[in-house]
Amino acid sequence: MKPVRTLFIIITLSQAAPAVAQSIVGLDFDSGDVYYIDAKTAQVTVVGSTGLDQDLWHSMAKDSQGNIVAGYWDPDFMGTGTGIFEIDPLTAQATLVFQASQLNIIGMAFGPGDQIYALHSPGTSGSPPYDLYTIDLIGGVVTLIGSTGVTSIQGLAYGQGALWGWQNGSLGLVRIDPVTAAVTDVNPAVDSWYWDLSQTLFFSDNGVLYGGFGSLFVIDTVTGVPTYVGYMHGAGFIAGMEFLPNQPPPFALGVMGVSGGPMGAFAAGATPGGNVAFFRASGGAGSSVIPAGNPCAGTLLNLNSSFAFLGLARADAAGYAQIGPRFVPPLVPREWRLQALDLATCQTTNRGTIGF
Repeated sequence: MKPVRTLFIIITLSQAAPAVAQSIVGLDFDSGDVYYIDAKTAQVTVVGSTGLDQDLWHSMAKDSQGNIVAGYWDPDFMGTGTGIFEIDPLTAQATLVFQASQLNIIGMAFGPGDQIYALHSPGTSGSPPYDLYTIDLIGGVVTLIGSTGVTSIQGLAYGQGALWGWQNGSLGLVRIDPVTAAVTDVNPAVDSWYWDLSQTLFFSDNGVLYGGFGSLFVIDTVTGVPTYVGYMHGAGFIAGMEFLPNQPPPFALGVMGVSGGPMGAFAAGATPGGNVAFFRASGGAGSSVIPAGNPCAGTLLNLNSSFAFLGLARADAAGYAQIGPRFVPPLVPREWRLQALDLATCQTTNRGTIGF
């Protein structure tokens, strides 16, 4: 590794002031409490309560206009099915939009044309495979697409032209065909392991896939690898999450690949055409500053004093930068932590922990 003091000798920095990054709105599956979550740190702020508690909120989706809906299932009144409510992210107020006859809608996602896709757990004996539906909120029509052939798919998201789910127990990240409901394992080498608690999936406005429940993750759609961002202290178990509308997307870091083979790291939301520096640290958590004599000197990294420079990459027109893939020897899970730095703004990404 190159020493930090020799990082970027020929780089000139601008002093552009960064915009406030997009926050996440989350919904507790049991209490009905609504939270804001910082995409960089996973820090939680309470917004309020929907007033619907002691039951089960288990899905959330955002349409192209920024409207957020969530599915609510009351097990005491199973015959009424799942209620779909619009959630006001400013007040936490929940307004019933549609009552579906399906009892347990596990995940929802708006697709092209604001078509809602919904995953439904039949909930009968024997744990049958989940079904994929479409829901027309205006016409009040629910249409079965087909069986996924798989159980325990938690969360549903639409992005990068595809439907995505997280299958707890074995498969991890999966693609779901919106026409046939067929499921494809993104990477058979990466299972759900201890990342089982990804009960919700959602995309940022710049195309980064996130997942969460008690903790927040960035998930690479190519290799299916989750990157641990942080534990959401102060919240319950959040089973529905979406980014708030009309805000700049987050400057996000994720990991690609599994140690013992080719790995890489990416950053999205950087300054288009600007340089992005990637760092890593071994061992426990901590913080350090970029030393004097370097670009962005004094900037705080959420990495301990062992941090080292990994590489420099130029962001493309969409603000995406990547290092690797390169061979990385086998690592102890959670031993390495990574972070990226935008040299045009001196802003940092989330800290990411390698889990594989």
